[in-house]
Amino acid sequence: SDPKYFEQGRPMGSEVLEWLQKANLRSYAPIFVHHNLDSLEYVARLRPEELVKLSDEHEEFYPRSGQKGEMGGQLKKLELAHSKLTLVTPARCLGLLPDR
Repeated sequence: SDPKYFEQGRPMGSEVLEWLQKANLRSYAPIFVHHNLDSLEYVARLRPEELVKLSDEHEEFYPRSGQKGEMGGQLKKLELAHSKLTLVTPARCLGLLPDR
């Protein structure tokens, strides 16, 4: 679950790491690696309950105050970043936005 492998060994892994970094969620990288979430297209398709599961796993590795699944700061950040991603990804796939 090494983020370096994720970035180097997966074709789209670097864009996922960049997205996590921009959202100030880089600490989620090992969890995304573990679940093979190596494409923004895959990440954009995550359901709300899957985001909660990822947040719960993050809480196990990086404990903070609060209960699992609670609408706390990290989960809110993840949900916000995900909601922005789901708006951008379909437009990019349709060719409405340029690739980087």
